[in-house]
Amino acid sequence: MKHALLALGSAILLAGTAAANPELEVVSVMVPCEDGAEWRNGETDRDIHAVGEASVRWRHADAGSLHLVNCPADWTGGDAILLRVHSEVATGSSFMVIFQSQNPQTEGMDYWMYKVVLDFTGWREIVIPRRGLAVARNPLGWDQIGQVFLTATGWDQTLDPRAVVRLDQIELVNIVGTWYSLSDQDLFAALDLARPELANLQTAVAREDWPAATAALAAHFRTRESVPWHFNPRQIDRTLGFSKNGADDTAAGRLSSIGIRHDFPEGKVDWLYNPTIARADLPVNHEWQWQLGRMGFWGNLGRAYWATGDERYAQAFVDQFRSWAEQCPRPTQGSGNGAGSPWRTIECGIRMAYSWPDAWHRFLLSPTFTDEDLVLYLKVCYQHALHLVQHRTTGNWLTMEMSGLYTLGAIYPEFREAAAWRELAAAALYEELATQFLPDGAQIELTPGYHQVALDNILRIPQTAKLVGRFEELPADYITRAERAFDFNLKMMTPDRDMPCVNDSWTVNVPRSLGGAFALFPERKDFQWIATDGKEGTPPDVTSLLLPYAGFAVMRSDWSREANFLAFDGGLLGYGHVHQDKLNVILFAYGRELLYDDGGGQYEQSKWRRYSLDTYSHSTVLVDGLAQRRDTRDRWAGVAREPLPIVWRSGSVFDYAAAVYDEPYGKADNRPAVHRREVLFLKPDLFLVADRLEPTDGEEHRYEARWQVDSTTLQPGASPGSFASTDAGKPNLAIVPLLLDGLDSRAASAQEDPELLGWRVNRGSNKPTTTVCHRRAGRGPQTLLTLLVPLRPGETCPVRAVRGDNGAAVAEMDGKTLHVRLTESGLEVRELAADGQALRAVSTAAE
Repeated sequence: MKHALLALGSAILLAGTAAANPELEVVSVMVPCEDGAEWRNGETDRDIHAVGEASVRWRHADAGSLHLVNCPADWTGGDAILLRVHSEVATGSSFMVIFQSQNPQTEGMDYWMYKVVLDFTGWREIVIPRRGLAVARNPLGWDQIGQVFLTATGWDQTLDPRAVVRLDQIELVNIVGTWYSLSDQDLFAALDLARPELANLQTAVAREDWPAATAALAAHFRTRESVPWHFNPRQIDRTLGFSKNGADDTAAGRLSSIGIRHDFPEGKVDWLYNPTIARADLPVNHEWQWQLGRMGFWGNLGRAYWATGDERYAQAFVDQFRSWAEQCPRPTQGSGNGAGSPWRTIECGIRMAYSWPDAWHRFLLSPTFTDEDLVLYLKVCYQHALHLVQHRTTGNWLTMEMSGLYTLGAIYPEFREAAAWRELAAAALYEELATQFLPDGAQIELTPGYHQVALDNILRIPQTAKLVGRFEELPADYITRAERAFDFNLKMMTPDRDMPCVNDSWTVNVPRSLGGAFALFPERKDFQWIATDGKEGTPPDVTSLLLPYAGFAVMRSDWSREANFLAFDGGLLGYGHVHQDKLNVILFAYGRELLYDDGGGQYEQSKWRRYSLDTYSHSTVLVDGLAQRRDTRDRWAGVAREPLPIVWRSGSVFDYAAAVYDEPYGKADNRPAVHRREVLFLKPDLFLVADRLEPTDGEEHRYEARWQVDSTTLQPGASPGSFASTDAGKPNLAIVPLLLDGLDSRAASAQEDPELLGWRVNRGSNKPTTTVCHRRAGRGPQTLLTLLVPLRPGETCPVRAVRGDNGAAVAEMDGKTLHVRLTESGLEVRELAADGQALRAVSTAAE
C-alpha cells in the first residue's frame, strides 16, 4: 500500500515547497489508535479522526504524558515512523515522542526521541526517519523497544494546558523516491531578482525557463567579483601548502573525527554513522558524528586542489557535499540539537562561517562543480540561514550560530533576507559582548576554552564585515566591548603562556590571542609584551589578582615562564560545561604544572568522563567519600551577578584568598559539613592551604583532601604523610601535611579499582599521574593544613620534621623554621632563621 505524503510539516521535508513529493510505502501498522484504552491518559474520540473510526485524544490540562499500554517490541520495519497528529490549538508548546530501549550496561534511560512543536492546527502527518533520530545514551536496538510514550514536560518543555492533541494510526513506512530540500523555484524566489547583476536570472525566471535560470545564477556567481573572500577563486595559488596524505585520505573516505578514524566503504561517507556507537571497543561519543559534519577536512582538500589542479579532489568535495545534502535534510520540527542529528545548530554555524565558504571559493571554478551543484549548494545554505534564525540558543553556541548566519548574509547579499541576517547576527553578538562576558572579563561558562570560542566567533563578524566592505553597519563600539575578554586571558595566563583548564577546557595560546588583541587595542602595551614574549611592550602592572565575578584568585611570583603560580577556584559553577570542583587549586612550580585540572577530556559516555567532571579528580576536599553536588538545572544560577564573597588580600610579601563551599555533597538534600579553604602564598616560593570543615550535625564525618599531581615519581618525605615528586631535570613539588594527629595519608597512581585515582583524563589518551590523599575523621570541627613547596630541578623537599596540634604547627626546614597558627580571622605565620632570628611575620587578618 502506498500513499503520497500530505503534510507540509513532515519531519524530513524542509522549509518551502518540495520539488517532488515521494510516496510512503506502508510496511506495517504499529498502533491503530482506535481506542483511548490503548494509551494511558488517552480518550477515544469518534468525531475527529484521520483514518478508521476514531482517534486517541490527549488533553494536556489533564495529563502531562501519554503512554502506550501494550508496546510492540519490534519497530524495525521500514525506513521511518509515520505519526498522524492533530493539534486543536497552535499553542507553540511541544511534546517529546520517546522510544525507550533500556540498556542494562548504561546508567539512566536509553532512548530515541523526537520533538513535535504544536505550531499548527488540524492534522499533520509527521515522518520520522529512524536514522539520524536523536538518541540518548546507548539504546539496545529498534527490535527491543520496551516503552513508547509522549510527554509535554521535561526536556526543557513547558506544558500548556490549552493543548489538545489527537493521535491516529501509527505506521512503519518506507520512503519511495527522492527528497529535495528546496525547489529551484523556491530558491529563485528567495533571491532579490531586482538586483541589476541578476538581470539574466530575472529574465529566465520570468519565462519559467528553469535550466536557463540555473545557468544564469551559476554564471553570476562564477564571475562575481563584488564580494571578496580571504582568497580569490580567480587567482589560484599553486604554491599553497597542503598534506597530500590527508587529501588522499579525504578523497578515499578515510576520515577522522575527535581523533578517531573511520574508513567508509568505497569512499562513500555516511554522515549519520558513528563508530563509537557501532564499535564495542569505543565509549559512546555523539561528538564523532556531530563534528564529522563540520567538514574540517575540506580545508586541506581545497588547498590540495589549488596546489595540484587534480580534479580528483574536486570530485571528492562534490561527492561528499551531494551525499550530505541527500542524507541530511533539514528538520522542520525542532532545532535538531540532539544526538545523531546532522543539523545541530553549532555545526550549522561552523559550516557556514568556516569550512563551507572556504570550500565554495576553492572549488567554485572547478568543472566538476556543476551548475546544478552550485544551485544545490545555495539551497542548502539558504536552509542553514532559516534554521539559524529560527533556532538560536545561548552561551558559546549562540556565537557560533550567529557567526555563521552573518557570514551567509555577507557573502551572499543576493538573498532578499541577507541584510536582515547580518543585522540579526551582529545585534545578537553585540549584546552578548555585554551579557556573556562578566565585568571581570570572564565568559559566563567559566571555561578558558569556550571563552576563546565565544570571543573568536564574536570577532569573526567585524573581520568578515571589514572584508566585504560592510564594517560601517556595525555599532561603533562593537570591538571596544571585547577588550575585557582579552584582559581575562592575560590575567589568567599560566607561566607556560596557556590558561588553567578549569571546567571543560583545552590548551589556549595566550600570546597568539593577545597578539590579535594588540592589533585591535594598540595602546595596550601589556598585550604586546605577552604577544612578543617580553621583547616589546611593558609587563602587566600587577602580578596577583582576584577576578571577583568569575571567582578565580590568581597568585604568581612574577610574569616569567619560570614563575610559581597558583589559581584558586572560589566561584560559582558557571553557565555550562561545569565541573563539581569548587575550591580546587592548580599550581605551577617554577613554570611546570604540577597540581593540574585536566579540562574534562572527551564528551564520551565513560567512567573517565564522569571522573573528570567530578570532585574526585580535583584538588579539593571530599566529605564522607562524597563529591560536591551543586544544582545544575538553572544555568543562570551558576553565573555571578555581583562580586562574590571571596576574601582577598595581596601585597609584596603574600597573597591570601579564602572561600566557602556550603552546598550539598552526594545528593541534593545532604549537607553534612561546610568547607572553608584558605590559601596563603608566602612569596616567592611557599603555599599554605588550610581546609576547615565545620559539620552541620553532631555526627562523625570523614574528610579527605586530594592533591592531583602531574607526575608518577612521588616518594615519601621525611615528615609523616608528606610526598614529593622526583622527576630528574624538572621542577618538582612537595606536599607536606602540618597537622598530623589522626591523619591518614596515601598516594596512588594509575589506579582503576575500586575507584579511579592517579589519572589525568586528556582529550587524547589518559595519562597516569598521582593522587595524594590526606584523610581525617571525627566529630566537631576538623582542619587539614598543607604546605606546598615548589622545588627547583635537583632540589629535595626541605621539610625535615613537623610537629603541632590545636591549630598550630611548626615545620623544621633546611635553614629555617616555619611557625603556623590558625586564627578565627585567618592565618598567622612566622619564619625564623636557624639561629632564631625572625625572617618575616605574616597575618592574613584584615588591617
